[in-house]
Amino acid sequence: MPSGTPSSYVSDFPSDRELRFSTAWLATEAIQSLLARGGLKLSADITCILREGGRKSFTGQVTRIERVLGLKHTFYVTYRGGKEISVGGRTARVEDARLLQVKLRPYS
Repeated sequence: MPSGTPSSYVSDFPSDRELRFSTAWLATEAIQSLLARGGLKLSADITCILREGGRKSFTGQVTRIERVLGLKHTFYVTYRGGKEISVGGRTARVEDARLLQVKLRPYS
């Protein structure tokens, strides 16, 4: 890329392959983009640190997001027996877990 050329912002994420993220804000952007297309569902393999302590890895269904630009980037995952967990970023304070890594798998 030539010097002085602005970088481009990715806002259209591919729905035909697995996506991996280690930041909640980018994962939330991808989730919002994919769910807005309608007809797509998202399975997620998540590794996180729980608010009450300890590391957890699990697979679940992404159900929704909550976003306040620059402040909060949270997504919610339902897993085993209908339990829901909120996953946030590095500064997660009100979420159930802080994201370490997520693998998203879109499907119809």
